[in-house]
Amino acid sequence: MNESTRTVRLSMILKWYSIDFGQNNKEVATFVSRYATGANKDSLDRLLADSDHNINLEYTPYDWTSNAKSSSSERSSSTCIMS
Repeated sequence: MNESTRTVRLSMILKWYSIDFGQNNKEVATFVSRYATGANKDSLDRLLADSDHNINLEYTPYDWTSNAKSSSSERSSSTCIMS
């Protein structure tokens, strides 16, 4: 998330299935805002409140290793939709 450039970094999965999350950048950002927390949610809500400017979406590569089968104790992190 970069408020100064109005850029939100999201998982590539949101681009692949974009029709499920919104018709444009603002709709996608609104969807993500419902699930964001902390400072990311605060920043995203400020961007959404400023309707005079566009929101830029940047997609990060999907981490295919998160799909690997492993026990829950071996999983140290999970893939998140926003970074």
